[in-house]
Amino acid sequence: MSLSATADRKGLIFCASSWGQLGNLNSARRLASHLNERMEGWSFAVEPVEQHLPFVAEIGQQMRHLAKATQDPRERRERYKACIAQIAQDFPPGFERGGTARRGEAELGAFAGYIATAAPDLVIGTKGIVTRLADAASRQIGSAVPLVNYVTNDGLLGLPIHRTDRAVLNLVQTDFGLRSLGEGARGVRVGPLVGQVATKAPPDPDPSPLVAILCNRNPEYASLFAMLREAHPPVRVNAVIMGCDDLLEQVGRTAPASWEVHGEQAAKTYLDLIARVAASSCRLLVTKSAPSSVFEPVAVGVPVLAVKSGLPMEDWILDFIREYRLGWTADTIEEANSILGDLLQRPQAILEMAETALSFSQIHLNNAKTVQSIRQALTDELEWLSSNGEPR
Repeated sequence: MSLSATADRKGLIFCASSWGQLGNLNSARRLASHLNERMEGWSFAVEPVEQHLPFVAEIGQQMRHLAKATQDPRERRERYKACIAQIAQDFPPGFERGGTARRGEAELGAFAGYIATAAPDLVIGTKGIVTRLADAASRQIGSAVPLVNYVTNDGLLGLPIHRTDRAVLNLVQTDFGLRSLGEGARGVRVGPLVGQVATKAPPDPDPSPLVAILCNRNPEYASLFAMLREAHPPVRVNAVIMGCDDLLEQVGRTAPASWEVHGEQAAKTYLDLIARVAASSCRLLVTKSAPSSVFEPVAVGVPVLAVKSGLPMEDWILDFIREYRLGWTADTIEEANSILGDLLQRPQAILEMAETALSFSQIHLNNAKTVQSIRQALTDELEWLSSNGEPR
């Protein structure tokens, strides 16, 4: 099963488009785009698993609601853990191998029929639970289609619902991901794929600090915006506020003239905004502690002030930021306000951290290198399966 085979072959990438702010869908599309460009003889298509398994969308809606409805990260964490615990009960370890799922049996049967009809040569899941559902469906029809789990957030591996069967190969982003795999699980570190814009923004001649803020269903950020409105000297702000309509209206109404405030943004537009921030000499991004929210700005030399979100699969990125000196971390929004207020009085510290972030990105956030690693991992897996008939 060489990837350089001349015959047309197809891969299906299943994602969870309803979990998060389309991040998993965008990650799947990015992966497909790179693979279609670099893997001769192959065609990869992205499909949200919700169109086959509607209960996944119901879970996604529940997760979005709990994130939006809670301002206290501790409460958010407890509610999220309760949601994950319920999913774990519905899909216990081993259900893929013929165990009983307490939810969606009929939908899984239909999903199995779809996979049989589509007859892909490779299936990739972009969340562990999605990969497990595809695995269960494939086993129902006795399909031997190769299955790979592409991990878009290594912190998810700490949650049992995202731990795949031992036979499944996991492609992880970092060494943390490798360490987080369960006993006997198979994994290859391939690195992150980051969103990028085609052209750089022109240099920003204004030497004053430019603070970008990505607020994704975080109503507690209200105090951060209030602090920045009162800052002296005045601070330039470029903010994206998603999933917080009341906060968006309030900030938009009270924003100084030097601020740009945006609502719901397409991924490309967000990347354009980050590119414009990167054109400033003194720049940083305030964001929650999600890997994509950190890696994408760091990829263009924008250091981050990452605020603990309360979601357990995002805790690890705080240690990662500190280890590689990619910015600053805060457990609460009050702590973030204090850190940012201090940094605005010491812009040299921001300039130095930007240089560190840029150096890291040049070594570790290279899409061409990451795609080659992914391609090689898939090549090795498919060729082993072709020769041996079963996973390693």
